[in-house]
Amino acid sequence: MSLVHETPASPAIPVPLPPADGLPPTAPGPLQAGVGVALFVVLVIAFHGLSHWLGLTEPWVAFLWLLCWAGIDEHRPQRWLPNLLGAACGILIGWILRWSPAEFAPAGALIGLPLALLALGRTFMKGPHGLLANNTLWIFFTVITVPSLHLALDFRQAFASLAAGVGFFTAVLMGVPWLVAKWRGRPARA
Repeated sequence: MSLVHETPASPAIPVPLPPADGLPPTAPGPLQAGVGVALFVVLVIAFHGLSHWLGLTEPWVAFLWLLCWAGIDEHRPQRWLPNLLGAACGILIGWILRWSPAEFAPAGALIGLPLALLALGRTFMKGPHGLLANNTLWIFFTVITVPSLHLALDFRQAFASLAAGVGFFTAVLMGVPWLVAKWRGRPARA
């Protein structure tokens, strides 16, 4: 089967390959979409309750990690660790940029800024899917260095929220499907 369709009007138009099972992909129906949205709302409320119970003041960090892992990388298990490390490095670089000038005056900016630029430059050289330098690092670095947020952010709370969110959302998005598959007697999808 040819991947390129050539006509006199357009020399080469890429044609997508059909799925492996030969069936066209189907969109969820209105009922499935409604149930999905309702479950997501319950998930958000549950994590906010957990955050409040744990005394976390920066729960948005966990939701940003969830966006990176589940939204961008489609909650693939092999992308879990790179997303976690990228988020932690993004928070750490933001902390270095705030801490180094405060501790070492102008010389601190000469230390913190090159470290941040080196890490971000490594992202572009390595590509978007490195273990430490990846899209998640870039997203976290961009959000955390917004001036109004950067000056008010409690970095200990940000790391604690990241840890709580990673544990909670991993348990929900990986643990629940595994338990359901085990209960039904079928292997979980990878």
